[in-house]
Amino acid sequence: MKQFFALAAVTVAATVGTLSAGTVYTQIGDGTNGLTQAYIQNGLPGSATNPNLIQGSLVNTNPTGQQGFTPSAFYGKSYDGRLFQSATPAQTPYAGYNLYQSQTGSLPGTIDSNPLFSAVTFQMIQDGCTDSAVPNSSALDPTLGTCTGGGSGPNNSANNNSLTNQSANVWMATSAGTLTIPIGIFDATNVYTMLDNLWGIAGAMDTQISFTFGNSSNDTSNDTKTLTLNLTNASNNSNGVGSGQIGTALECAGVGVCKDVAGLTYATGPLAPTSVVTATDGLTQVTVNTDTVYSGSYNNAVSKFNGSTGNAVLADQDFVLPFYSADPYLVSVSVTELNGGNFVSATTLSAITVQSTTPEPSTIFMVLAGVGLIAVIRFRRKTAPVQG
Repeated sequence: MKQFFALAAVTVAATVGTLSAGTVYTQIGDGTNGLTQAYIQNGLPGSATNPNLIQGSLVNTNPTGQQGFTPSAFYGKSYDGRLFQSATPAQTPYAGYNLYQSQTGSLPGTIDSNPLFSAVTFQMIQDGCTDSAVPNSSALDPTLGTCTGGGSGPNNSANNNSLTNQSANVWMATSAGTLTIPIGIFDATNVYTMLDNLWGIAGAMDTQISFTFGNSSNDTSNDTKTLTLNLTNASNNSNGVGSGQIGTALECAGVGVCKDVAGLTYATGPLAPTSVVTATDGLTQVTVNTDTVYSGSYNNAVSKFNGSTGNAVLADQDFVLPFYSADPYLVSVSVTELNGGNFVSATTLSAITVQSTTPEPSTIFMVLAGVGLIAVIRFRRKTAPVQG
């Protein structure tokens, strides 16, 4: 019997060591099309609910036909027409990107210079395009709409309010509100986001991100724990010194342009590579690493960026999470626009990737049960009498 327990202990220790080793990166979305409406609302497209995930923000169709979420004001918008303000030359943020067609391919984090992001990839939104008459909006649902843009007429207009039939690439807040994304991952150590702002006043706090933890992947009880951070906008581009955790997607060269109606400059400067943000509980401190996933030069744009030059950028953030033993699952991530308003702030979310290191308890139990069975079989074989 001692031999059996020794064999079982060695086998279990080796197996648990194997299970706990390594890192898993999970691109959040439906597995193919990123953060679509169907995933956010139901967990996975094609099913009314996913019992393993919470239901994210609820779909709301307002009278203008735009697809958004209640109680938030996040809508599907295009990179070119909205976030990059029709910057010229047109940008190509990632392989497979096309203004008028369903997006293909992922955006690799390996193009980052920051080694902390070297293994991170993001699943970009593939909305299947839209033929909606509402400018720059989309249901972000791959089953809805078709691409009708041909690169001429309103699809090529310099007026970003006239751009129709474009793919939606990003969730953008048009006013104050919250977008909640179901996650459901055990022992999440890091959350990587692609957060940017269409505008955003330098040094202001327009964006809030919340991480909700629970004792199951779909915990909605009153015992969940939520960690909330207020993110600071970058400074303007006057000194080139990095600051803040989120910034304007068009980094203007100089501060003579790129201002709001009151003359306040936008957050067009670089982000702080590493900073520590104190949560709203006043106690928990979270390290936030940032980098630029994409950067492409432009020589003009429209609206408040008319006459500017600089770089169109997409940033990523790495939030190093604490571990709560009583609530080991990351249930959801919520992004909130605090000060949404025309030419003031419009927080955007393109993608989320979650890093974890430990398998779920159910996986460990199943593996250990199998290991125990193997140990029993081996023990019986070793102790079985030899047949003469």
